[in-house]
Amino acid sequence: MLADGRRLVYAVSAAPISVSKQRLTADLRVAGTPLHHQIFDQSGSYHTDGGPLSGRLLLASCGGSFDNGSGNYEDNVFVFALPVS
Repeated sequence: MLADGRRLVYAVSAAPISVSKQRLTADLRVAGTPLHHQIFDQSGSYHTDGGPLSGRLLLASCGGSFDNGSGNYEDNVFVFALPVS
């Protein structure tokens, strides 16, 4: 809930994307832009005055196989959602 009392409701807009951490850290270019820039870029989500344009929400979590040696999961999982009300 926001400070003004509004409650934001989101709906998942696409299937979750699972990406290996190695792939994210490499300078892999998709359509001329590094993958991590495409995933985390918010420039199209807000107007120049800072107000929301799409209000896209990104949930990032760990996934894939667990590497006991490093104590980390090998992948990151991303879920995108858009406001529905």
